[in-house]
Amino acid sequence: MRWLLVALALVGCPRRDPPIAATDGEVRDSSSEGPRMPPVASIPPPPVISATPSLGARVDRWVQVVGTLTAVAVDATITLGDGGVVRVERVDETTWKPLLGATVTVTGKLAFEKGAGAFGLALVIRGPTAICAGVVGRCGM
Repeated sequence: MRWLLVALALVGCPRRDPPIAATDGEVRDSSSEGPRMPPVASIPPPPVISATPSLGARVDRWVQVVGTLTAVAVDATITLGDGGVVRVERVDETTWKPLLGATVTVTGKLAFEKGAGAFGLALVIRGPTAICAGVVGRCGM
């Protein structure tokens, strides 16, 4: 048996071909994609909502709710202009109590929970929240 020993040396400079991107098994030239978008300077605020029907589309999303602060304890209650009620979980009483009875804007993430509301569901704002006196377009931002 004879074994053949082959040595291979590559000499040269790197290729200067245009960048190539691969996505989903497809290879394409990424230099034709155009300019990239600059980073966003500011995050747009969530929509300001003051009526119950408009809240249904915002479940599991951030929202700014405008209404009257009607109760404050461990949780707070916001009554909307159409009579709908939104509960806000775990509020800081020292910040929220001075605004009791006033029109406020509350920013937070909206959710449904089983309760006494329509169809056995109640609207609740969970997680970190911000409260502002009056109707404020960028409350807490």
